[in-house]
Amino acid sequence: MAVLAGKVALITGAARGQGRAHAVRMAGEGADLILVDVCAKVAPTGYPSATPEDLAQTERLATDAGATVLATRADIRDSGALRGVIDQAVDRFGRLDVIVANAGVSYFRPFLEMSDSDWDDMISVNLTGTQRTLRAAVPAMVAAGNGGSVVLIGSVASVKVVPFEAHYVASKHGVLGLTRALAVELAEHRIRVNCVSPGGVTTAMGEDPGIPELFADPGRAALFMASYNPLLDPPISTAEEIADAVLWLASDASGSVTGQNLILDRGVTVR
Repeated sequence: MAVLAGKVALITGAARGQGRAHAVRMAGEGADLILVDVCAKVAPTGYPSATPEDLAQTERLATDAGATVLATRADIRDSGALRGVIDQAVDRFGRLDVIVANAGVSYFRPFLEMSDSDWDDMISVNLTGTQRTLRAAVPAMVAAGNGGSVVLIGSVASVKVVPFEAHYVASKHGVLGLTRALAVELAEHRIRVNCVSPGGVTTAMGEDPGIPELFADPGRAALFMASYNPLLDPPISTAEEIADAVLWLASDASGSVTGQNLILDRGVTVR
């Protein structure tokens, strides 16, 4: 039997990359889906932003995998827009069982070269946007009374330093802290809250052209490699590998797990 049969999952940042992998994986396991992506540039990333066409493609793939899908463009920092999406979804599906707070951005910027807007953009998308996603969606889960699973997407930067990304490190440390706080507060509603923290992933973000530019400076490259040195080959995970872990946390198979951080970093944090 499909492990998410009869359940409804919200996935943010769903247009491509990890979000698309989560959508297709959950659709194949019986879930109906609420897919959200801003499909616009929200920070000065070196990689291109997702497009409306990307979101439409994810919707097609998830539908082909068996899901009924509600896909919409919304900025996760916009509480009103998110509440509108959730209200529409609950009217259509009647419940909400899984939340995957996946949307986020990343780019390199040495701290001494970082502007106020660099800091503000990163924190507002990765941390505030995650908080607003949960504040909009969790009440529907509580009201349904079925319990549920919330999965926040952190990073290896949730537990260690990645040089030249102080703003990203701070945002992802915050995501892990939010995970642990909500695991305590939502337990009475039988809602589990966990974090998945990938290392490098084969997505547009993971293949940011800013990385080769960083490595063009030997000193900066050496500092980065001293901090980020995976044990496994290849040194970067696929989005589908991350989706497998998220599916497990979303399903009843992980029913005894809450407040935890599942690190999928190919051995970066071992040493």
